[in-house]
Amino acid sequence: MERPKLRATFISALHHQVAALREMQAKVEKEMGAVQDPASAAANLASREEVDSRSVFVGNVDYACTPEEVQEN
Repeated sequence: MERPKLRATFISALHHQVAALREMQAKVEKEMGAVQDPASAAANLASREEVDSRSVFVGNVDYACTPEEVQEN
């Protein structure tokens, strides 16, 4: 097969695979309820922001530390 034809065939196959993957993704999102209406998406965002406001990041902690040792500092 000539190189341009081979390239065109390859690109066409990739486009078909992309389309199939998009369809599968949409199906999974629909089944899992990932596609939300704007109101519930806003409520989830507000909920996450509220949880984040109560969270504290603690870095550079040795994995051997106990929770009590972390609280001492």
